[in-house]
Amino acid sequence: MKIRAVVVLGFALAASACDSSGGERGPSEPLTYYQDVKPLIDAKCVKCHVDGGIAPMDLRTYEAIREYLGREPELMGELVSTHEMPPWPPNNDCATYVGDRSLTQAQIDTIVGWLDGGALEGDPAREGEALADNAGRLSREDLTLSMPVAFTPTLEPDEYRCFLLPWPAEYTTTRYVTGFRADPAARQVVHHILAYTAAPDRVTEF
Repeated sequence: MKIRAVVVLGFALAASACDSSGGERGPSEPLTYYQDVKPLIDAKCVKCHVDGGIAPMDLRTYEAIREYLGREPELMGELVSTHEMPPWPPNNDCATYVGDRSLTQAQIDTIVGWLDGGALEGDPAREGEALADNAGRLSREDLTLSMPVAFTPTLEPDEYRCFLLPWPAEYTTTRYVTGFRADPAARQVVHHILAYTAAPDRVTEF
């Protein structure tokens, strides 16, 4: 079989005037988890902060968050205030990107204000309106490439590995890739993924 090109994947192993949905609040109404914070966490955090996810704790319930705050009472506010969480490395000064999961300053103020106010639970019947999910998605899937051989990583120290995924031999005409998504089986250890094509004369470099 003649390989015309391959796809190379590189894995790095390793208080607000408005509530979260934009509605007006009473001047003395305290910030609560269900009305103000849950919509933010659902939209910005729980894609990673779940059992089996890459993040180290599950933030899907109020009880889980209270337990986390009991262990690290200052950390949550510090991480969101410094924009360390949720992570979003792209610089938006010259371009905007689909799937931006960063928090606005108003959203940061809501979370910090809620923490400073005692992290109140609130009424589950008054849950704030869910935020729009702006995660990037493929409009369709035309081809799936899988690793030919399973790989077991070394957890410490972190690893950076390249994997070659052969381009299908039956694709003999010019094709254009307009989008791709990588789905690692071990989400707990895969931190970053880069993908690019390698012409046949460069395959041996990897």
